[in-house]
Parts: sequence; structure tokens; C-alpha cells
Amino acid sequence: MEVIFHDIERLNKLIGSDKKKVINDTESKYRSQLFQLADIIHDKKNVDIILLAGPSCAGKTTSARLLKEVLEKRGMDVVTISMDDFFIDREKTPFLPNGLRDLDNPKTVNVELMEKCFKSFWSGKETGFPVYDFKLGVNIPDSFKLTKKDNTIVIFEGLHTLNPYLYEHLGTQNYFRVYVSAMTGFRYEDELLDNVELRLLRRIIRDVDTRGHNPASTLKSWESVCDAENKYINPFRGDVDYFINTTHAYELSVYKRCVAELRARGKLTDEDIANISFMPVVMHCDSISRNHIPDTSLMWEFIQKPYLGKEEGTEVTKK
Repeated sequence: MEVIFHDIERLNKLIGSDKKKVINDTESKYRSQLFQLADIIHDKKNVDIILLAGPSCAGKTTSARLLKEVLEKRGMDVVTISMDDFFIDREKTPFLPNGLRDLDNPKTVNVELMEKCFKSFWSGKETGFPVYDFKLGVNIPDSFKLTKKDNTIVIFEGLHTLNPYLYEHLGTQNYFRVYVSAMTGFRYEDELLDNVELRLLRRIIRDVDTRGHNPASTLKSWESVCDAENKYINPFRGDVDYFINTTHAYELSVYKRCVAELRARGKLTDEDIANISFMPVVMHCDSISRNHIPDTSLMWEFIQKPYLGKEEGTEVTKK
């Protein structure tokens, strides 16, 4: 899939001229994809389940939530089920050669439990579904109940939901396949930040900002994450019915301000920033405060809400 790049110099001019318009236009462009997708699904009338998949930090969770809202406005009963809630207990997950758990392997999903739950659900019975406790690393069965109605459609969201290894256990052939990812990168003169690096940047910001992880650990695990994507996700991209591009034209400007704020709070060091090879591209962007981002934006999947309603920390100087 050929990558298209936003030009940062052009974006800076647009942001400087009318920041609010850039943000609103970007949000509208992203949501228009969801409206179009909802229209297609509504008109098909025979879809039981939407298989919504994508790689790490693609924006799957927000896309599934917003798609649910759009479909409900069209009169459908929509339930969202996460593939993650069928994970086996972490202690049963095998290790990779680098010593990390092989968490991105589809065989970490308990397909027998998944098949049992969906078989009961399609039959119209009240069905208990599991929840995965990521803090404890354990699967908790029968955590919530769902009952299918005549107009119910399921959004099944996760890394591997386009993989036949999973969807052949869902008990229906009436599925619609959606691939979600950042598909556009950024360019400043000859410097590039591609769509894969954008997802890595999202993950670094999210891990530092919301999970307290050191960026070095995120960088260390990224090669394994990409290897798993190439093995288990990318082979099925060609068979999808609809693509959602989650790149937001203004997001690098937000991350630049986040980096400055996190550095001011001691959560990012100069060494951390220097070890992120594509950070110079980010530094060329004009920054945008989190305070300007709409409450419903996909950006909140990767960053925290503003602290005490105040402007974030000091600027990072362009290099």
C-alpha cells in the first residue's frame, strides 16, 4: 500500500492561519469515513458482525465506538465485543526469543471460549462474555451479559479479527471486514515520518503519558510488534471490504506539545527524545495544545486530557 505524506510546511501555514479550521476539517474527514461505512452496512441489511481489525495504535477502539454511535442513529442495535477479552491468562502466554511474551500471536486468543460465547449469543440466549484484566493478566469469564435482538449487529474489534483462525469460530458467514490504521505519513523537505513510525509515536506518547512506561521499553518491543503484524495482520489486508485511515493531519502538532509537557514534568528526558530517530520531523511542526482537541477526538486514545485545564509545558525548540 503506497504511503501518502502530509507536507508539514503547508500544514504549519494552515495552522498559523486558522488552527480551529484545520482541526475541524481533519475531524470531519475522519468521521466521513465512518458515516460512509455505516451507510454501506445499513444498506446491505444482512451483516451480523463487523470484523474491525488493525495493527497496534491504529485507532481501533475509538473507530469502533464512533461507528457504534453512527449505526445506532440509523436504528440498529449495536454491541461492541473486544477480541482482547478472549486472551488466555498471561502466565500461559509463550515467550519470544527476546524474552518478551508473545502477546501479538493470534493463538493467545481462546477460540474455544469465543466459539462457545458466540454460538450461545446467536441462538438468542442471554450470554455471559469474558473481560480480560490487563493489570492482573487474567481472563475473567461471565463478566457481562449480552442478548441478541432482531436488529442486533456486532462490532468485533481487535488485532486479528480479519484472520480466519478467529472468524471461522464466530458462528456466522455474514461478516463485513474493516481494516483500520494510520495510512498517511508526514514530510518536511527530505525528512519523512511514515505511517508505521506514526503509530510508534502514538504508542510512545500513550505509554509514557497514560501508562507510565519508559520509551526505551516501547522502542525495544516495537520490532517484535512489527514482526507480528507482518505475520498475522498484513496478509489479510487485501481481503477487506472497507479501509479507515486514522491519520489526523494535525496530530504531530499535538504530539510536539505533549513531548514538551512530558519533558517539563520529567517523564521524558533529552536522551529519550534523542533515541527516537524521527523526532526531528516532529520538531518542525507548529505545536497545538490538547485544550483545542474536541472531546470526541480519536487523539484521546493516545494522550491524556489537559492537566487542570491549563496549557501544557514549554515549547520544544526546533532543531
